[in-house]
Amino acid sequence: MRAMTVLIQLHNKLSRFKEASDIQLKLVEILKAKHGLQHLETQINLKGLAEAYENQGRLLEANSLAAGDLLQGLLGPTDYMTLQTKRALIQNFRKRELFEKAVEVSQEKVSAYKDTLGDDDPKTLSAETELAVLINKTNKIEESIELQEKALQSFEAVNGKVNGDVARTLVNLGGMYLRDGRTEDGVVTVKRALAIYEELHGAESLEVGRCLQFLATAARNAGSRQDSSVYHERALEIERKVRGSDKNFTLHLMRCQAYDYTAMEKFEKAMVLQKEVLEGYRNLYDEGNKDVLGALFDIASLRHSLGNPQEAAILYEQAL
Repeated sequence: MRAMTVLIQLHNKLSRFKEASDIQLKLVEILKAKHGLQHLETQINLKGLAEAYENQGRLLEANSLAAGDLLQGLLGPTDYMTLQTKRALIQNFRKRELFEKAVEVSQEKVSAYKDTLGDDDPKTLSAETELAVLINKTNKIEESIELQEKALQSFEAVNGKVNGDVARTLVNLGGMYLRDGRTEDGVVTVKRALAIYEELHGAESLEVGRCLQFLATAARNAGSRQDSSVYHERALEIERKVRGSDKNFTLHLMRCQAYDYTAMEKFEKAMVLQKEVLEGYRNLYDEGNKDVLGALFDIASLRHSLGNPQEAAILYEQAL
């Protein structure tokens, strides 16, 4: 069994998740036959099997849940393995947009931390911010905002106002304000986070870029494409430097910037970006991919706006 465990670790390290899960399944069956389903070693390996399936996109939350319940009974609600299982469950539910179920598991995490660590422990507060985000996904916006504001006050009291946890909570809270239609509150809150991240990590960190993307969205929603463009330009510059121009999210930001240019009738600038976007997507995907087709459609639209209807028609046909 030791050799099987080593092989599993090796396959996972090499991203051979199918091979890892095949061996993990055999190991679980051996342990079940030897010790029974409820034995701790069996349950730990059952959790490992669920994680191996998750790495392949096979979200077996039933296995994870069974392992989590038994681990909690065997090890306690705040044991590392129990909490890891709950974390995996939450991720599974989020991926499948089963937010109500994710909220239930997240509430269990918060309760476990409160009971053992106290209300103001950083782990408790982090769990509460995660819970607030999940509650927001269920459209209980006021409840999520109230919980996030409470967590923010506690983080500031415990860690001070210039702190990564405070900044993350501010970003989450700002996004909730924006979703609730409180644009001014959202902008002020995210700008606070932006200032903290600039102080902690510098002006060209990905955290700063995330804040700029929020501000661009707020500006666009408020009808100011000019301000949106300014924020997008800076966010895009950061993404290019940190992640590179050929990454999916960088290409997404290029499209956002191109849409700003198009809205301001800066069609030539938009065209330069959209061509780069199309080339980037073609390097990542085949011609039938939705992002490739979307980029073709955007270029066709720009061709039409620039007075080239014949070229636009050809591109539209390719995009169909």
